[in-house]
Amino acid sequence: MPSTRKKVPFQIWAIGVSSLFLTCSAAMFFSVFAIFLSSIGLSIKDISLIDGIVEGLGYLFRIVSGFVSDYLSRRKIIFAAGSLFTAISRIIVCISMTSMGAIAARVLDRLGNGLQSTPRDALIGDYAPKGARGFCFGIRQALGTFGSALGTLLVITLFYLNADKFELVFSIASIPALLASLIIIFLVKDAPQHVKRVFLHKKVLLLGKNEIYLKKVALLGKNFWFLMVVVVVFFMSRFSESLIILYGKKAFSLRNDQAIWTMMVYNTVWAVSAYFSGPWVDRVRPDRLMYLGISLTFMANIIFITSTNYIVFLLGVIFWGLQIGLMQNIFCTGVANASPRELRGTSFGIYYFFTTVSILIANIIGGHLMEYVAKAAFAYGAFVCALSCLAVFLTNFLRERR
Repeated sequence: MPSTRKKVPFQIWAIGVSSLFLTCSAAMFFSVFAIFLSSIGLSIKDISLIDGIVEGLGYLFRIVSGFVSDYLSRRKIIFAAGSLFTAISRIIVCISMTSMGAIAARVLDRLGNGLQSTPRDALIGDYAPKGARGFCFGIRQALGTFGSALGTLLVITLFYLNADKFELVFSIASIPALLASLIIIFLVKDAPQHVKRVFLHKKVLLLGKNEIYLKKVALLGKNFWFLMVVVVVFFMSRFSESLIILYGKKAFSLRNDQAIWTMMVYNTVWAVSAYFSGPWVDRVRPDRLMYLGISLTFMANIIFITSTNYIVFLLGVIFWGLQIGLMQNIFCTGVANASPRELRGTSFGIYYFFTTVSILIANIIGGHLMEYVAKAAFAYGAFVCALSCLAVFLTNFLRERR
């Protein structure tokens, strides 16, 4: 790992630190968002539907930002705009402490997240040296997740000091988002863009600056599309963390601060998993790591089904955090490796499109199941994990048969 660490450019660290501040702000907002909506009368089914729709909108904006960043050959300006939208959303929710105000702020937050996520990942792919991409994505993810843990800790502290003062949490959450915007504006730079020849399928195609058409998506090749098949199936087993926390809160009568502590444990495990799994992704066959990540997800669902006390439930949360850190590194590195530089924003946009559809379906199904028979939602998740293993096997078999 030491030699790999020397290969990491300064831009990766700058992007990582900006992600730390953005996720710190996001954690402060999302740690109390579901609890806040629940406290003003919304049901778990309503919150699940809101989660799915709003997350879906955010991922759709990721698609648009990916295409635009490739078309303009400029990623930084979109990245910076997204972070500013995030900061503004925190201010909006402070002004209107109602369900509509909170939902409007959440929509703006997801707009900002959607605008900044795709150019951010494409920039990492642009700057990361080949052979160290898994480590670079791991750094970004680890710093971002550490920011989530830090934001959660701040929320817990504020709750202890101010007895569930939601307004204070939302207002303080705007500060790290503004700091992230300053880092992006002054320290992050666009990678040099060049007109170059891309060799794919024994054809030579000239990709010029500001020339991006849907027909060029064919350049992404079979490896990319095989990866997308696995992405679609796997993400249909992934509920939002809000559902898991609300289940724990309901099943084990957790106080608000205890529920937020659970989120902190989850984020800490995610950060550790993201950082240490990065070098694995660079060295180990992706399909083997996918089997490991899917197995961790399966085990998390089984633990949730069989948990009879909070300690066992927390073990499931730990497994959930481990798989997210690993699988995010696998997928992001796979997308970067399977796409030419000039189409990297587009490829990440397509990746986020498929995750959008899958996450929306998973949240709607999981929310309805959890409303009536909570553990049935985790049984569904475990079943889809088994289908994910089958998808990995079949796509790997077809790839090797080519």
